Amino acid sequence: MKIKVLISSLLLVCIWGCEEEVIDPIDPADPDPIDLCDVNQNQQQITSMTNDVTSIVQEVEGSLSFQLLNEYLNIEDAEVMNEDWVESMIEGLNNTINFEDQINNNNLFDFEANQGVYEWNNNTNTFDLSSNSNNIQISFPSSPTSIINNAIFTLSGYNDDNVFIDGENFFLPTYVNANLTVDGIEIFSLVSSISYDDPIPTSINTTIYVNPMTIQIQGQQVTPFNFEAQINIQTNNQADINFYANVLLNSDDYENLEGNNIENISTNLSVGDMTFNAFMNCNLIDFDDDVSTETINNATNVDVTNNGSVIANLELIELENGDYDVSIVHCDGTTESSEIYYEPFIQDVEDILYPYMGDWWN
Repeated sequence: MKIKVLISSLLLVCIWGCEEEVIDPIDPADPDPIDLCDVNQNQQQITSMTNDVTSIVQEVEGSLSFQLLNEYLNIEDAEVMNEDWVESMIEGLNNTINFEDQINNNNLFDFEANQGVYEWNNNTNTFDLSSNSNNIQISFPSSPTSIINNAIFTLSGYNDDNVFIDGENFFLPTYVNANLTVDGIEIFSLVSSISYDDPIPTSINTTIYVNPMTIQIQGQQVTPFNFEAQINIQTNNQADINFYANVLLNSDDYENLEGNNIENISTNLSVGDMTFNAFMNCNLIDFDDDVSTETINNATNVDVTNNGSVIANLELIELENGDYDVSIVHCDGTTESSEIYYEPFIQDVEDILYPYMGDWWN
């Protein structure tokens, strides 16, 4: 149950808290303000938001990339039926390029030394170097039944930087440009740029495409004590999902950070027209002690808005059986459990993904 509450909290608010404004219940005796508070409509909008997210999952599950992944792995009842075939291909690739030894020996992947065109040889279960190239191109069949190497993975760009972490040198990627095509159709791509100031990344700009979904990830160190990140998820037909987070620290000893080193966290999660604005004043929480729901609620707030208008707040409550729930406080002061929204949502997503992932959240 606690896992489900955590999942619902992440989906509904991403993190406890909100902007400092808390809505006051509207006086039913005042006819003008009550026109602005339609709880039934607000409930429909929350349900519509969860349906939008479910539709995104359905769109990805029915996509060409998901279909090809399933053909490659042949997943039945959350079991990979092509496991032996996939492992033989991974072993063949490692015997040719030997990623593991390179990284284990010096924490470095040598992009230039491994450049070339590699073709899967089904007779010998090896990847043969067929020609030289200024990138790394790996051709292989997209399924055991394919008689040709119709899938092509290309790593066309790679740079790294020496970063000192916990007394050891690591060559971490600063630039990656890669893509995967199957029968000439792009299924996956990754373009990422990262800069570091030992031992942490100070700037991240990454775009991931998994047909038909595009994920954009940006992050930066505003100051040594202040960090922010943004994530945007887009598909062809459904509402965008946008997430923003800002964290303020009181220490720049990054390798020894603890909960009490966090000053505050603010976040913003939007799905279509619905937005969850969040703020947590971590100075009011002693992370070394057991934290009560009262302490969390005093330190945090969550505004739920639709088209910019606040329609509800969220609160954390502890149930009599010791479990936790997220309570929705509507604009008229009435409350209800968020369970009525996240339980159907979780069940819908579980039904979609169960053949591939099993009952993974119980």
